[in-house]
Amino acid sequence: MFRGNSDPRSWLVVGFVGGIVAFFRGFSVYREYKLIEDTPHIPIASASMGLVRVRGVAQLADCILSPVSRTPCCFYRVEISKWTPSNKDSDGGVFEHLRTDADGPRFHITDDSGKISIDLHGAEFDIVQTAMRVLDGTSDSPSATMAQLEAVVSGKQPGAYIPPSEHELRDYVSATGVKTVSRWIGSKLDTQYPLAEPAKEQTRQAFLALLREMTPPEANSPAIPLDSMRKMLEARAAGGDSHAVQMLAAFKEHAGAIEAEAVRMNTIQESTEKYKLTEYCVLPNTTYEIVGTCRENPDAADPSDHSMIARGREESTFRVSWKTAGEVELGLRNRAMYMIFGGATVSVVCLYFFLSISDLL
Repeated sequence: MFRGNSDPRSWLVVGFVGGIVAFFRGFSVYREYKLIEDTPHIPIASASMGLVRVRGVAQLADCILSPVSRTPCCFYRVEISKWTPSNKDSDGGVFEHLRTDADGPRFHITDDSGKISIDLHGAEFDIVQTAMRVLDGTSDSPSATMAQLEAVVSGKQPGAYIPPSEHELRDYVSATGVKTVSRWIGSKLDTQYPLAEPAKEQTRQAFLALLREMTPPEANSPAIPLDSMRKMLEARAAGGDSHAVQMLAAFKEHAGAIEAEAVRMNTIQESTEKYKLTEYCVLPNTTYEIVGTCRENPDAADPSDHSMIARGREESTFRVSWKTAGEVELGLRNRAMYMIFGGATVSVVCLYFFLSISDLL
């Protein structure tokens, strides 16, 4: 009979559950693989409403700078992980995912037939890592960066590179918390169809307008300050704005979640916790394959820009990759097979040993 920390059955249960999750997740990946395999490449100019698969060169007139490596890019994605020690008496531990920050303006991809606008919010990324920084309080030096950041911008010579300091990156981690909560509030209000009750629909539209009003125009800047939003609502409510009264009530309804996130953000900013930031960037003048939903571009600047590829409301498949078509399909197929057969194998093995240890076989 096993006692205390020597009993491996808890780990076997974790392995069994993890294997089951991987097994069923594998079928989801396989469905995505088949969907992409059955979606033919088309010229950008031929893109029609619905799921499309195109390949083109990313272009953006005014590149933004990514937060971790300051790489000029069209869009970035940063995986933020926090170090969790194994126990208090050990130096071991693992980095566990905390949140993902993905942002950037709409840009275009072009081929010989034309161009199309891309909104990568909500996409899955399969692109090259541009940087990785570990924030452990010991050094401001990046552990991995691109060697010549300015060289990705056509016509410019590589310039001096000054990486963000650890203090700046800790502030960035805190700011992503604000952005996460702000987007969560917006997602709760941003529905596909108007609300049935006119009064509630007017309040929803007014709240969304306030979110847009308070969001800074820069694509990669922190999102709205929540305290400022509350104060603005209180001021408008005191002035007799009926919509502000209702919006303030809705804001207070989620006060618990908002305040909890604010406490966590302040803790992140002031603490010396260990974090790992892994960054991926969509670079200008680089070819990418994009599978997503083509729909009307609400901000079309000219008739040639009437369509946009983004995440669909009904079809969630939305991927951007730097690989060739064959590599994309092979990668998804192999991933699905590993998850299905690997998950099943892990679950069966863990279950066998669990039953053996428990004298149930």
